[in-house]
Amino acid sequence: RRPNPTEGLEKMAVLIGRGQRGREVGQFIREHVERITSRIAALKKRQATLPTVLMEPHAGSGPCCTSVGSGVLMGDLILMAGGKLIGNDIVEGLSGQLSAEFVISSDPEIYIGTGGRHIESRGGLLLGPGVDLDASRASLERVTQRVGVAQTRAVRNKRTYGIWHSGYPIINLELVATWIHPELFSDVDPAATLAELNRRFMARPLTGTFWVTPTTEKKPR
Repeated sequence: RRPNPTEGLEKMAVLIGRGQRGREVGQFIREHVERITSRIAALKKRQATLPTVLMEPHAGSGPCCTSVGSGVLMGDLILMAGGKLIGNDIVEGLSGQLSAEFVISSDPEIYIGTGGRHIESRGGLLLGPGVDLDASRASLERVTQRVGVAQTRAVRNKRTYGIWHSGYPIINLELVATWIHPELFSDVDPAATLAELNRRFMARPLTGTFWVTPTTEKKPR
């Protein structure tokens, strides 16, 4: 039997008397996940080279660089989206420390940091509800100028990104997929997915800055 990534959510919905609502949310998530994973499966079948990625949890809250491991949500998002984690072979558990020298020698093609208000006081990547885009972009610039990250082709080629650590996994998966394989997922719009989630399933829309790139533009008010 194929694993159902929304099975727990749907069972919980039944327990609180919202079974139909749970099935609707589950179907929405499965459709969006399948859109990503089916294309990546085809890509791997062609034995295409996968881009290398440094994903740093709680980015900028310490020296370069922490890396996520596989088998945990953030690391698995990279693998699902067709990326190769540079720390995958040496990081055990949730995360581990990489030296700046290792990062420079690995020279990842893409840098993705996770952030939130909880690391703002430590100079970390600022993202989350109520966060201003300009402040978030400035924090991404600061984080990626640390020794180790600054010397990578990810920075040279402006392929540096940030996502909210507590964001919806389906939104984060779509973001990561479009950053790693922009041509393959040119028709995927995470902002539209978030807007639909807010409209269909949220009692109160989630607003703020939940991802950031070097070229993110403010939406007109």
